[in-house]
Amino acid sequence: MELLIVNGNVVTLDAQGTRAQALAIRDGLIVAVGENDAALRHRTSRTRVLDARGRAVIPGLNEPHGHLHVAA
Repeated sequence: MELLIVNGNVVTLDAQGTRAQALAIRDGLIVAVGENDAALRHRTSRTRVLDARGRAVIPGLNEPHGHLHVAA
């Protein structure tokens, strides 16, 4: 599956605290991060485009409720 997230506030989690506008994902991997135009270059007929409407996008797994003592 291919997915483009555009018009977002993408938190890249790099050391510089960089923010981006868009994110392109192919086969479960991030293939582009940057401005909308850069991500839209990856669009195909099978691509799903999600408009984040300015909301935060945080790549990765976020588990909001965990019991770490059980997992250890």
